[in-house]
Amino acid sequence: MSAQHVRLAAGASVQILCSGGPVRGTVAEAVLLRDYIENSLGWDGPVSIEPGSRSTWENVRNAFPWIESADWVAFASNGLHAEKARVYLARQRPDAR
Repeated sequence: MSAQHVRLAAGASVQILCSGGPVRGTVAEAVLLRDYIENSLGWDGPVSIEPGSRSTWENVRNAFPWIESADWVAFASNGLHAEKARVYLARQRPDAR
């Protein structure tokens, strides 16, 4: 996240959404991400999970309830999936800019 983004987000409440269904095995990626954020990174703020998505397209679509209520959204992922998510958001909800 750049310094500009930090300034834009200053004062905003933070809600983390971990999204993704099982990839390998039976545990949803969202649950694994939440556990990592809380246990390894020490995050003690609010975390929601969306464990049903099977693709980046579905991650974006299924995140709409959280995106619509947010003042500011950041996709935290590897570079390819974050860029895909931004493109998919623009395609699925052109009004969400």
